[in-house]
Amino acid sequence: MAGRKPVPEALKLLRGNPGKRPLNKRAPNPRRVEPEMPSFLDKDARKEWRRVAPTLVRLGVLTEVDGTLFAGYCELVSGLAQCNRALKKCGNKMLTEKTTVDMDGGTNIEVKQNPLVVMKRQLIQQIRPYCTEFGMTPSSRAKIQVPGLQSVDPQEDFLNG
Repeated sequence: MAGRKPVPEALKLLRGNPGKRPLNKRAPNPRRVEPEMPSFLDKDARKEWRRVAPTLVRLGVLTEVDGTLFAGYCELVSGLAQCNRALKKCGNKMLTEKTTVDMDGGTNIEVKQNPLVVMKRQLIQQIRPYCTEFGMTPSSRAKIQVPGLQSVDPQEDFLNG
């Protein structure tokens, strides 16, 4: 199917249905409960699941059928955490040097970007679509209006009276 990907009904409702188009009344409506955490997730992925899943369930964007997709997001975040730990071990160096000696006894130094930095950038790029899918990007949050949710900014409360 060509064109834009449809926005989930839950996100449309949270955003106040900005396009004012009629909502699909025949769309599947899975229960808004936290899916079962897969047993294959590692420690970091499980930690991310526990950190984010309750909020997404409360907002209505994580349902009983979204477990596999959400597990993919959690695994990518785990990979990013592992990559950050490996970078820290090597002193957060952006570049790596490889020294070789040629046949004449001359020393050659080859400087390259640290592969961990490349991996980190790729992981962040892979995480972004998952965040968009679940309404976790700054632009997605700016469009969401959760009924009954209180402001957490005291200055905003003061200015709004």
